[in-house]
Amino acid sequence: MSENVPRPIRKVGIADHLWDAFDQMAREMGSDREGLINQALFMFARLNGFLSVSSTAAATAARVAVAGGNGAVARAAL
Repeated sequence: MSENVPRPIRKVGIADHLWDAFDQMAREMGSDREGLINQALFMFARLNGFLSVSSTAAATAARVAVAGGNGAVARAAL
């Protein structure tokens, strides 16, 4: 994971072609697949009206407070 705040492990079935695409994206972007998938899920929920800017800003602020104000966590958290 790219951030210091632990996340619970969840089991989700992902089609092989999507898994492979995110693996390639991660390699080319110098990121990790899990982080990219979290970003994709975040954007999907936000674009469909299930997350608002204010709720995500509050969640990010809470993560920063828990992590002791580490700015890297805020940049990595979505």
